[in-house]
Amino acid sequence: MHFTRTKIVIQLGPETFTSIGRVMEQGEFSWVCVLPHYKMEDEVLPDIHQGEMLDVQKVELYEGQTSPPDYLTESDLISLMEKNGIGTVSVREV
Repeated sequence: MHFTRTKIVIQLGPETFTSIGRVMEQGEFSWVCVLPHYKMEDEVLPDIHQGEMLDVQKVELYEGQTSPPDYLTESDLISLMEKNGIGTVSVREV
């Protein structure tokens, strides 16, 4: 898959904020057909230009924690083992 990536860097007082967007190129093969849980949505950023002044409407601070990824299912684990050549066939067939 090929994406067009856009990066916006905004200086607000002494703070620097960065946002990265991506849009999948038209006509590219999508893994959604094969692996629907890997579906990637386009992340379109607004069209702004270097040096453009922006009005800040709102600033919010969120505090939180990251969460671990979901547990692997047995079939996910076996697929990853096969892909990476880990274990023998008899181990993977348990």
